[in-house]
Amino acid sequence: MEKSIYQKICGNITDGMLNPDFMLDEEDADGTEIRWAPGAMDGVSIYHMLPSGLDTAQTKKMARALKCAASGNFPEADVLFFEWTKEVRAITCVDELQQYVIAHARTLDAENVLHTAVSMMLYSTHIECVKIGLELLELFGEPQENLKEIVRRIGLYDEFTIFAVWNMRQWENGNTEIFDLAKKVHSWGRIHAVERLEPETDEIRHWLLTEGTVNGVVNAYSSLTCWQKSGAEEILFGSLTPEEYAGITTLIDGLMDEGPVPGISEIENAEAVLLRYLELAPKYHLSADAYDVISTIKHWADDEDVNLPYVSAACGQILNTKRCEEE
Repeated sequence: MEKSIYQKICGNITDGMLNPDFMLDEEDADGTEIRWAPGAMDGVSIYHMLPSGLDTAQTKKMARALKCAASGNFPEADVLFFEWTKEVRAITCVDELQQYVIAHARTLDAENVLHTAVSMMLYSTHIECVKIGLELLELFGEPQENLKEIVRRIGLYDEFTIFAVWNMRQWENGNTEIFDLAKKVHSWGRIHAVERLEPETDEIRHWLLTEGTVNGVVNAYSSLTCWQKSGAEEILFGSLTPEEYAGITTLIDGLMDEGPVPGISEIENAEAVLLRYLELAPKYHLSADAYDVISTIKHWADDEDVNLPYVSAACGQILNTKRCEEE
């Protein structure tokens, strides 16, 4: 008998971390040759696609699956949800799914809906059905500890992190849980967790400054979020440690890349920020990557639509030094 997705994940956890080379087989693949990284397709949907909503036929299929779940026929509900998610990805219909359950709360047996959620999380072999389970579980608020542990483990896989985070936001210590999870995922999962992490403590703010934007996708996705939540600008105009300056270098690198999401254009006093960053540069050891960031800033400042000559000149002074040449 094929192992469930949850069993596969649990079998690949070492010291609380998911083995870095673990990847689920794409049982739900659509037959194309393109293989998406875990969480990538959902990430693209969130950041780059407008929600399309469900059509009448898709809504009817969803309702049929939910009614089957509410009747207590859990294996059949899993099958119906799997057939439904061949047409509709779970990430695109979370609101419709949850709103339907809430609107029909009097006719849908809540205990059976909860049982279905847990059943799909624990026993389903279908990626999208595990997500549906997590979306349904979210409706029931803070669960018992054994269910929390299931969510924590499933969330270690980048494909499911955002669904785990949505659940954790319902928990009493939810922000701490999201922070713990964010440190354990390193791709799309980190991007989603960082976006929903509140900077409640100095520890969280420091981590956002130095590590939050580092992921295996594109740093730019989280750079503006980390800049704002970490208080990077205030830190920049204070007394920085080498680690903090390196963290700001990484953030600025992401801010300069506005291909996937807005970045430096969202910083109101970008010129003053960059001049301060460049003013401090001689005080720290700069890596080759840091000089590359400064080169990127210069190209941006020289663009005719930007035209920041003082920033460009400051970059040029640094790039023309012997230290830069040696590095």
